[in-house]
Amino acid sequence: MVSEARLRHVQRYVAETPWALLPGTLEAICEVVALRATGERLPAAEVQARIGTGPAQRPTSSVGAVAVIPVYGVIMPRAGVFTDISGGTSIDQLRQDFVNQVAPEVLELGLSLPDPELQFDQVSGNWLIGPIDWDEFWRVVKGDGPCNAERLAARRKAHADGEWVREALAGYAERQPAA
Repeated sequence: MVSEARLRHVQRYVAETPWALLPGTLEAICEVVALRATGERLPAAEVQARIGTGPAQRPTSSVGAVAVIPVYGVIMPRAGVFTDISGGTSIDQLRQDFVNQVAPEVLELGLSLPDPELQFDQVSGNWLIGPIDWDEFWRVVKGDGPCNAERLAARRKAHADGEWVREALAGYAERQPAA
């Protein structure tokens, strides 16, 4: 059971924290939190009716060869009920929209994706993916990716090949009269 002091703390936090919400929506959220702090419990349908659901989500689409994935509000990790209320976009939803857009197009081209668990779910209309290997993700982010050595070698070569340009510009700048 949540203590009344804890609920008051939550009420104060919600009321005093800057949110990317319309003022009317924030007021409705504060009302719902205040009612809960007094011990009143509203059914989920009543909370939804008071707060609303944010903008209607548009499906992903394509313009020529470019996928268009609609993003609303702030992109945030671990979004929950406030995503629906504010119209924000969770990172999970953005990932799902991307997979829904890309998977059928890649498969239609006769290519495969590196996920043996990729499958289409008829019920949800989503392409489901297997678990994400976060260890591999962070290894790549930290520079241990499959093409990292080649990318860095190309970067070093481009830098070395451009040395003459930097030297020429420095020499030119030295010959200019002081302003």
